[in-house]
Amino acid sequence: MRSRCHDRRLKSSLFRRAREGFAIENPILAAPAGSAAQLYRTPGGAEIDLLLELRPGKLRAEEVKRPPGKPPPGRGFHSTCDAVKANRRKAAG
Repeated sequence: MRSRCHDRRLKSSLFRRAREGFAIENPILAAPAGSAAQLYRTPGGAEIDLLLELRPGKLRAEEVKRPPGKPPPGRGFHSTCDAVKANRRKAAG
């Protein structure tokens, strides 16, 4: 059973931004030394929240969703992953 305070916190924009930052920061910290991290956005507005180059030619793309899993990553995420030739794709929450 969730409290009203818990529900308000989940709806808070500050809480959502902090959670998104946490979801992006952790894979960066866990990546091997020498990895490069960036946000990738096309001129059309499609984006990848986190694009990690773990080593040359090995790209990992992550989409941060709020709330987790809803809605699933859209066509823009998948087409952008295809464009950058990401080897792994993940939706994090």
